[in-house]
Amino acid sequence: LVNVTFTGVDPSRFRVDGVPREQDAAFREAAIEVETRFNRESGTAGSYTFVMKPNMAVQLREDAVEQALQTIERRVNELGVAEPVVARTGAAGDHILVQLPGVANPQRAKDIIRSTALLELKIVEDGPASTREQLLQSRGGVVPGNMEIVPGVSNTAAAGDRAETVYYLVRKVAVITGRDLRNAKPSLDEMNRPAVSFSLNTDGARKFGKATGENVGRYLAIILDGRVQSAPVIETRIFDEGRISGTFTQQEVQDLALVLRSGALPASLTYLEERTVGPSLGAESIRSGVTAALGGLLLVVIFLLLYYKLSGLNAIAAMVINLVVLLAMMAYFEAAMTLPGIAGFILTIGMGVDSNVLIFERI
Repeated sequence: LVNVTFTGVDPSRFRVDGVPREQDAAFREAAIEVETRFNRESGTAGSYTFVMKPNMAVQLREDAVEQALQTIERRVNELGVAEPVVARTGAAGDHILVQLPGVANPQRAKDIIRSTALLELKIVEDGPASTREQLLQSRGGVVPGNMEIVPGVSNTAAAGDRAETVYYLVRKVAVITGRDLRNAKPSLDEMNRPAVSFSLNTDGARKFGKATGENVGRYLAIILDGRVQSAPVIETRIFDEGRISGTFTQQEVQDLALVLRSGALPASLTYLEERTVGPSLGAESIRSGVTAALGGLLLVVIFLLLYYKLSGLNAIAAMVINLVVLLAMMAYFEAAMTLPGIAGFILTIGMGVDSNVLIFERI
């Protein structure tokens, strides 16, 4: 088919214009696969509108929420938060509740969770240029259909200087995306500035090697969330490793590597509500738990002494040693004392008494 125009009306529909009458039957046959997800509606001659089927829209929304939930879980786990909660909520199940106990910097956690982290590597056709108009001078001021303009920062900005915004004309189709990543970790670039090194999976390495081998000497734009972070020259064919450099701090590099490892979010997130529970409420709960544990221990000791007499002393000694060893191990590994942890202590007391009672009754 020639001279066919695709127009995105909204996220759930698109329109195709310019289908020649003599090729209408061929177009209908080619669109059969698309019609598994979209309903085809006829318009004017040579024009068709495809509308997403309601069940497919529901399924895509469900998949997006589930994928976002899993991605947020991976990011929260890498933050090192003790006993986090990440769960679906809301009447339609399209809200995500995140509880992070003991986080010292809530804003950093929010930025990491909500970052889409969409990584794309695209071949640069023109640029950088200081303005969009200057970038399109040689093309009559029109962006070609298979290209797009992406803003970025100048690679020549000196350390400490304010980064200047420049513009690149790049191909719409990415060479590789974040889905092709195998790993990402903080590193340093050739100027000892913080950077992120990444490695690709087998399929990504194959695509990257082919694209870089065909475009030696050209610029490769490294685009993160719609902004060019750097645009190095392809000096030779590259296979499974690369590096993202720019005006990053050490903390930004660690956070970027974290979100890239955990995967890109399928959609942007909107914060509906945020609550912060102060340390006084948490401390009060801890004190109540400790009081309950000590009270239970005291009652158990009284029972053992009254019922088993001197044999109960052995059980009490063993139970105390057990608790001391447990506390010592927690202190050694710098574990946090939480309410579930206190419940574990109480359970340890109960299990110890249970074992002694069984032994004494058998005797």
